[in-house]
Amino acid sequence: MKNSIIKWLETFSVILLILTSDCRLHPLLDQLVKIASYPTVALLIIRQPLGRVAYVATRDWSLIILCFFACSSILWTENTQETATQLKALFRTTLLGTYLAVRYSPREQMRLLSWVIGIAAILSLVFAVAMPSYGTAISNNVFVWQGIYAHKQYLARAMTVGSMVFLIDLLVSRKYWWLKLVILFIMLLLLWMSTSRTGIGFLLLCIYIMPLYKIAKQKFRIRETILAIAFMLNSTVAMLILGNLETIVVDIMGKDLEFNGRLPLWQRAIEVGCGQPWFGYGYAGFWSSPISLEVAKGLWIRQEVNANHSHNGFIDMFLQLGIVGLILLLLNFLKVIFKAIYLLFISKKIECFWMFNMIFLMLCFNIFELNTLLTPNFLWVYYISISLSLILELEQIKNKTLTHVNN
Repeated sequence: MKNSIIKWLETFSVILLILTSDCRLHPLLDQLVKIASYPTVALLIIRQPLGRVAYVATRDWSLIILCFFACSSILWTENTQETATQLKALFRTTLLGTYLAVRYSPREQMRLLSWVIGIAAILSLVFAVAMPSYGTAISNNVFVWQGIYAHKQYLARAMTVGSMVFLIDLLVSRKYWWLKLVILFIMLLLLWMSTSRTGIGFLLLCIYIMPLYKIAKQKFRIRETILAIAFMLNSTVAMLILGNLETIVVDIMGKDLEFNGRLPLWQRAIEVGCGQPWFGYGYAGFWSSPISLEVAKGLWIRQEVNANHSHNGFIDMFLQLGIVGLILLLLNFLKVIFKAIYLLFISKKIECFWMFNMIFLMLCFNIFELNTLLTPNFLWVYYISISLSLILELEQIKNKTLTHVNN
């Protein structure tokens, strides 16, 4: 009885930590949550075998080097205070992601995420309807829902991820299917009311690659043939999209060919970033410093410090940690996504397909919307847990294969 209560409290704490890592709270409550989160994460880590924690945490050296380089940027950052504050949050979320990999299997991590975003969806609906002053906003002269999040794009990002998780869960389990459909409908409603066409587009991409799971479960020869056909079909679709890019972007997505001013912003941000190309302006040190005003000149973004981002996570990483940091991030990300694809095809498990989908969505959002990598939010928690879990799963398969051969 005592163990079950402790286990329930542990799970509740994890859900609360992940949920509050991204939602908008009253400043006083936000400060209290942050203060309480550090000892809570420490307690969760201490409850696990420390040898196991150390083993899991050191499985990915490229990830360790990336995080260490981000921490070392406090030596040259343009804003020491902001860098120190954000590094503490990054350390906490990185530890939480490591804990997930130690404590939970990939299937359990997927279930935890469904709880987190399911609760976020219900709360967002309640606040948008019952407390519109908190749950809604005016963005670009348009009425939008933002739920429990600080901006409509954060709501759209969470609901896109949540919709993908519930769709995958419905593929493998009919238990409580009606409840899952209700929550999925709420998520789709929130995504629509956020008016984020990008989020809707990314969700459609996730649905488009759903057949990949069925392909992965086929025998090698059949799978090889299906993949060849899929490659040709996708190439045809890609050529059709490129040939009708103006119609898709302008008429369907409601954007211009500069993606609502993103291309000039990206160009200007890169030009300013070249002032310190190798090591950047420090982790979280660019947009929080006066140097960021150089990007805002003549563009549509707000002429204020700490009010902007480049709408591209990789460019933001270049601004913060320079070419060195960007290369470290890309090397680690490529390694993770290739491991996800490889594990999917050799294990054929639904949770491996979920991990691949998560990494794919992180890539999409990182290119066109918000920074999802090396940022203290729920996606970074899961990036850490997935990258470490992939290594652990591959090690288990390797050990089973060696044991089978020896016997």
